[in-house]
Amino acid sequence: MLTALGKALRMLRIERNLYLRDMAEEIGVSSAFLSAVETGSKKAPANLVVRICEAYQLNNEESKNLEKAAHDSIGEISIRVKNSQERHLVEAFAKRFPSMNSEEQKRLISVLASGETRK
Repeated sequence: MLTALGKALRMLRIERNLYLRDMAEEIGVSSAFLSAVETGSKKAPANLVVRICEAYQLNNEESKNLEKAAHDSIGEISIRVKNSQERHLVEAFAKRFPSMNSEEQKRLISVLASGETRK
């Protein structure tokens, strides 16, 4: 799953006609790492956006857009599932999560941490 930052990085590369390896080399990371940041498998280091802005001399608007995308990506989580049952579980949780209150969240954390499935 592409994160907001991943989408922004990919768009920047496409707009500037850059290969992943070219951008990775320019900012001092491996292609594999940059790919993982784009896809949401790895979190971007705090200075990544600054390095990209400097390396590609992004204007103020471009810099702000990239910084916003990085900020928006902080709250994103990517989960790989192996089958449809796991997918349904994750989707059900994702739908329910925004309306859960603090007490419900604590109760769920307790159940998951203990391995308990029924009371």
